[in-house]
Amino acid sequence: MATTNLIVDYLVIGTASLAWGLPVLLALAGTDWLSSVAKAGVVGAVVLVGSVYVLGICISRVADWLTDGRNDRIRDEVFGPRPQLTYHNRVNFVVAKSESASEYLSYRRSIVRISRSCAVQFAAGCAAWPLAACVGAGGVSLLAGGLGAVICGAASYVMWVGWQLVLKGYFGSVKDMYDSLSDSG
Repeated sequence: MATTNLIVDYLVIGTASLAWGLPVLLALAGTDWLSSVAKAGVVGAVVLVGSVYVLGICISRVADWLTDGRNDRIRDEVFGPRPQLTYHNRVNFVVAKSESASEYLSYRRSIVRISRSCAVQFAAGCAAWPLAACVGAGGVSLLAGGLGAVICGAASYVMWVGWQLVLKGYFGSVKDMYDSLSDSG
């Protein structure tokens, strides 16, 4: 189940790369690439889905790296700066003790991964849309570039705030589940 979740997560993250990837593709290749994918049929679709998946993996890693410091600060807010039992030890204990708790944490981790990656990607879209409009590529007008930047900026802010809230809740769930499971047996 966790592997399926990861595959779906990476496909969603890779698809969200259109926030910054679409203006880049329009700037580099115009609209010709769309007809090329359509002409390739099933093979083109498989290559496109595979590319989206690999892109999702790469973006997830970059977003993880970019947000690592904030992630650590939020974890320390929940567990304290030097807990006697680390976050990882608590997660391992919860996963070993309860399959349903493990599935719930996996679900929450998916939301954390997707919201973090989308926040970073939409921020990149804030620069990509106006840049594509400035070079006038792919028919991206200044109005479309500005509108794309505003929409990406708002989406990035919402995803950034959501990521932090979900992450804090995730760490809180780990702490509460550990306390509950260690008290019961």
